[in-house]
Amino acid sequence: MMCLRKENSMQFNKVLEWLKLSSKQAFILFFISSILLFGQESLHKTLGLFVVKEAAKTWIGIVWLISIATISADIVVPLYAWVSKRIKWKFNLKKLQARLRNLSNDEKDFLAYYLQYDTRTQVAEISNGTVNGLIASKVIFRASSVAHFGYDFPFNINPWAWEYLRKYPECLN
Repeated sequence: MMCLRKENSMQFNKVLEWLKLSSKQAFILFFISSILLFGQESLHKTLGLFVVKEAAKTWIGIVWLISIATISADIVVPLYAWVSKRIKWKFNLKKLQARLRNLSNDEKDFLAYYLQYDTRTQVAEISNGTVNGLIASKVIFRASSVAHFGYDFPFNINPWAWEYLRKYPECLN
């Protein structure tokens, strides 16, 4: 009884190993099984596959389903990841942009420098509360870990904030 279970387990493991198809392998199996399932009888007879097709139609159908599922998963999963990432980014961008519409006067003055001098970098003290608030809000980031003259570090404006403030400079009024 124990040997029978072990043998069945080994066969099941072989099936699982076989199911780990690459996209290329799945496409080849899909193509061949599609010809066998949906091709014309004359083609099957010409290739000498008519008898094989009739004898193994169920298995060919299973191979076709597994291959189409593998190909679909290889397309759908990355597509889903890309779409969900874009949706999440769009949602987060709206929240970040809302932050730019609710700036303190000190934050407005600090960010106005970028637009006034048409630059993406300015130097400020690392201990500046306004700077640290803008960093926490992901509006700016420290561009270098090397200080300029003591505690002054370069800070860059994030591209999304740069584009938004150039489009809507009234946020800084």
